[in-house]
Amino acid sequence: MKPEEMFSPAVEAFFEKLIHREQAVRRMEKFAASLQPDLDVDELVHFFRVLKSQEIFIQTIGLNGKLVPDVLSNIIYNFNDEVRLYYSQSLDLAEAGYIKICPDYADGLVVVENIYGDPLSRHRLYQSTDQKAVLKYMIRWLLKRIDWDKTRLNNMDLYKIFIERKQAEAEAEMARIQAEIASHKAEILGQKSK
Repeated sequence: MKPEEMFSPAVEAFFEKLIHREQAVRRMEKFAASLQPDLDVDELVHFFRVLKSQEIFIQTIGLNGKLVPDVLSNIIYNFNDEVRLYYSQSLDLAEAGYIKICPDYADGLVVVENIYGDPLSRHRLYQSTDQKAVLKYMIRWLLKRIDWDKTRLNNMDLYKIFIERKQAEAEAEMARIQAEIASHKAEILGQKSK
């Protein structure tokens, strides 16, 4: 059958209805998307991916059930928009657990949950619509657990870059202030000579 022969009034009516239905579905999808807040967790996921590459040790519960320092690269796992921090790797499932950070699109929140025990229990630790608030919470959580006997700032590549950037900013600020002082001096000397 040739393409021209395939079309009949019934097929034409079907495609017209199909086009109208698709437009209605797309409008409903747009409307549903406009009702849900845009949960952006890119900064949060990026933060933990960057931290994984640094030599930061935190106290975790080891396989034998005792506190042991562990490097972040061994305890942080990223799955798309979800971040997991395993604070306990005990063989005793009752003591095993992790912190899960992920968007809850139904509620429009970024959620921090503690998932632990056998059977698994969930406890919501923190929630916010703002990923920066969740970042602040997780930074406080991490700072409380850092093992300062093993963690050395000078061993971190990001710390060295951070110091260089701060030094460059300070030098730029000093140059700006010196230029401002020089322009004020020139202005004052110009007024005195008149």
